[in-house]
Amino acid sequence: MLKTEQRIPHRLVIVGADADVTARELRSVAHQHGVGRDVVCIGAVPNRDVAALYRKADAFVHPSLYETFGLTPLEAMACGA
Repeated sequence: MLKTEQRIPHRLVIVGADADVTARELRSVAHQHGVGRDVVCIGAVPNRDVAALYRKADAFVHPSLYETFGLTPLEAMACGA
């Protein structure tokens, strides 16, 4: 919705291994909504690269069906996301 309604220039970068929803499924949904070129699934990354990704992010989203609180959002905040 942000891409179509607000015309933001950003791309969504999804980091992490496949879980309940796979990267293939996410790319399919993105293409269905016309934003396939703006969704990048990079898979799992080494821990040494995570802080750099946080620092380069303009926003951070941590969707979860299980955790009520996690260290991941705190790590992102500590890196400026």
